[in-house]
Amino acid sequence: MCCSCLMMGTRVWLLLQNMHEQENSSYIFQQDSASAIPFYLKQPEAEALLYKPFYDGEAVVAQQVRPSYDGALREKPLVGSLFIALVAIIAGYILVGNGNTRYYSEMIQSLFSSRVTRQMIREENYMNTYVTFFMLLMAFFINAIFFYQLAMLWPINFSEYSQLDAWLVIVGLSLFFALWFALKVILLFFSGILFKKRNEMMEYLATLFNYTQISGLILLPVITTVQYFDLPPVFTSKAGAIDFSIVFVIIGLVFVGVLYAYRLIKTIYFGTFIYSLSPVYNILYLCALEILPLFILARWLVNHLVVW
Repeated sequence: MCCSCLMMGTRVWLLLQNMHEQENSSYIFQQDSASAIPFYLKQPEAEALLYKPFYDGEAVVAQQVRPSYDGALREKPLVGSLFIALVAIIAGYILVGNGNTRYYSEMIQSLFSSRVTRQMIREENYMNTYVTFFMLLMAFFINAIFFYQLAMLWPINFSEYSQLDAWLVIVGLSLFFALWFALKVILLFFSGILFKKRNEMMEYLATLFNYTQISGLILLPVITTVQYFDLPPVFTSKAGAIDFSIVFVIIGLVFVGVLYAYRLIKTIYFGTFIYSLSPVYNILYLCALEILPLFILARWLVNHLVVW
């Protein structure tokens, strides 16, 4: 009887073991084949086989949404249509220089000399001439092109824009700079009347006019070089190639940034020592009309022209 019980127990154990093996084998066959690969391949081969389809998929998606790279950063927009506008701007600068040979030299000297600024206001009715108005319009337009190029040259930008879309962006940026400038001029003009410092305020407004015009002169060669010169790549990465244009963009940013910071210093000087204003008013002016518009511009560029 003991022998029969032992034999029966052995049969039951063998039957249970067989059923367990069948369950394991069916579970393995029901699983995805990729999940069994690490058990039969070495780790490098298994990882390559497992992850390669995902790499291929990313490459296909990247080819669909990213611009093509052929030694340059990306296809440059407005190569043809912008040429006419730049020729008109350069011709305008030449005509201004021929009509008044001292215009540019005095404008640059006024950055460092208040005497030259006051002389320009007295002799030429500086801020009421068509020449100054034309120079300001060109400066707004050049700054708009520069910031558009800055966003479009950034390597993480995968957005595609038609010619019409690009021009709408540039015109919108030009209007933004013009309205920003007009708001500051109106506020400063009435502040001079309110504080009975009209002559001093006219001097500061002339300084503001000069700085804006000089920014256009500085950025004109930058946008021309970036737009029409095929420059070699600085370095390449998986996201593409970054060409030498970005170096010129950075140089333009440095010059304009230094010019802007220098003007802010003069703003603080005028407000503190000329108008004897409280530091609170200076801070309010700087935050509301100098710093806040820059944050608005940067946020708009990031949200509409740059895809992170």
